[in-house]
This record gives sequence, C-alpha cells and structure tokens, in this order.
Amino acid sequence: MATSKTLLIGSNPSNKSPDNSPFHVSTRSRSIVDEWFKEIDTQDRVFLNISNEKKEGNKALNMKEIQSRLPDLSGQLCKFEGYKIVTLGKTASKALTLLRVDFYELPHPSGLNRLLNDKNYIAEKIKGLQSYLSP
Repeated sequence: MATSKTLLIGSNPSNKSPDNSPFHVSTRSRSIVDEWFKEIDTQDRVFLNISNEKKEGNKALNMKEIQSRLPDLSGQLCKFEGYKIVTLGKTASKALTLLRVDFYELPHPSGLNRLLNDKNYIAEKIKGLQSYLSP
C-alpha cells in the first residue's frame, strides 16, 4: 500500500545537474534521495526547486532571493494539493516556513553536507520521514 504523494523541494538547480534534467537535481543528490526512499512506498514523488536558476558556485539562496520567489512557489504548491511536502535543506525549509506550509525537513543531499556522514542522524531522519508520510 502506498503511503502518500510526496513533493520534494530543494533550493535551486545544482551546477552539476545535467541541462536536460527535468528536476535539476545532480545525479549524486538524486541517488542519495532515492536511497532514502528505497523502503518508503510512495505513489508519486515530484521534485521542485524554489528557483530554477543555477547559482554561481552552487551557493545557497539568500533571504532576499528566497522572498522574491515566494509568490511563484506558492502558485506551484497549489498544483500539488494532497502531496506531503519534504524539504531538502535549510533554504527550502526557510521558504516553506515563510509560507506557513506544513513540511518535513531532510538534510540537503549535496556532498558538502556533513550530516550525510552521520549514519545515526540519517537513520533518525528517515524514521521521522516514514512517520510523516504514513497515512
């Protein structure tokens, strides 16, 4: 039995993502997210970014950039009614907090995220994710 439809929200496309990638997610990050979800049965999993523009140096969006994209993000979220929202990192979490939307935060799957090396932390986050996505 599928648990839910899931909308994963990141900040902006990785400079390492292929230009033709529909979700603008680097191959490495996508494989990490797939690993996190391997034991979670979801009906549908969709990726969305706050911004669709790659940023020089793969830097995070600042607060002004996040706020400027909130109207568009809010409009995008309307298209995914009934989806449970999972943020990938602090930048996406800040945006959803500003929009006052319910979500579950996972660490950003980039290679720069030191939390990915903490197996206990990741196990706890995945356990929390399973609980959040349960009907």
